[in-house]
Amino acid sequence: MAAQEKPRGREALSGTSNLDERIYATMTDTDGRIQIESHAFRAGNFRFNWNEALDLTMVLKGRLKLCTEDGVFELGEDDFALINSNVGHAGLQEEFGTVVLVVLLSPSYVERLCGFMPRFGRCASFQSGGQAGDPVPEEILGKIRQDMASLYRDLSEGEPDSAARLIAHAHVCRMMGFLIRWFGGEGHSGKESVQTEQQRRRCRMLTRYVDQQFRNDLKLTDMAAAFKMNSSYLSDYFQRYIGLSFHEYLTRKRLEYGVFMLNNTEHTVLEIAMDAGFPNVRSFQSAFGKFLGMSPGAYRKEISRRGRINLGSSSVLTFDDPEVREKIDSLYDQ
Repeated sequence: MAAQEKPRGREALSGTSNLDERIYATMTDTDGRIQIESHAFRAGNFRFNWNEALDLTMVLKGRLKLCTEDGVFELGEDDFALINSNVGHAGLQEEFGTVVLVVLLSPSYVERLCGFMPRFGRCASFQSGGQAGDPVPEEILGKIRQDMASLYRDLSEGEPDSAARLIAHAHVCRMMGFLIRWFGGEGHSGKESVQTEQQRRRCRMLTRYVDQQFRNDLKLTDMAAAFKMNSSYLSDYFQRYIGLSFHEYLTRKRLEYGVFMLNNTEHTVLEIAMDAGFPNVRSFQSAFGKFLGMSPGAYRKEISRRGRINLGSSSVLTFDDPEVREKIDSLYDQ
């Protein structure tokens, strides 16, 4: 049985449908495509996701376990992590009431500003007091936090005018300069960040097809036949313009659904693996371990121990939320 397609609204960097501009701070280009997206949310249990944007995630309050295919990172207040484009990740609150700020930068926007699309070696975790190896000066970390807070605060006021856009560009330029200087980042992601409208439309059609059919026994040859495309050409197209292979995109959709079902049902791990479209329970366990660093069974025990609060979801907060505003203002005024 195919999953029901969610209604689609304005396309967000985070993949959010029906983007609510009252709680998602954004800046768009002349074509209406989002260049910068930022929002604050109250963390819950795992919600596996990925997006094409360069992702900066900072803890405003509490503690967060950030699981990625690059490793597991324990983040406390004021700690932040950089997640490369198309890297699968999920967060798990380590303290009740954990609040997180996310800043997403589109690849095409970053490439225009930097002259290339930075690809950092791995998800990097930046913590107060530095990290292993050469520590990052606290002054630099503070400036990056300030830029993240400033972008979110300024863009929360609505689509910026020309002066505000220049200020937003300046914040991103300074932030990217520090990240590239201290953590490398030369190279490309392997995805064509500049696409024609026809290519963007075809990518949306391809991913929407997988989003509808992932719970079935879907194969590349089946999809190629449905779109009257050569299988090899379709495989290359997926990798080039979506940034993931067909098989990896399919596996991530199945994992996303499987994590949701672990949080919200009492079905067995075997039942969930089969319902999500995995060929067997071992492949579900392998994908779960790769991205989330534990087995499905261990994760279910963990959320049961936590009382199964806020199952599989995160609550997006407005800028006017007292906890958010107080913290953002303190970072903004540093």
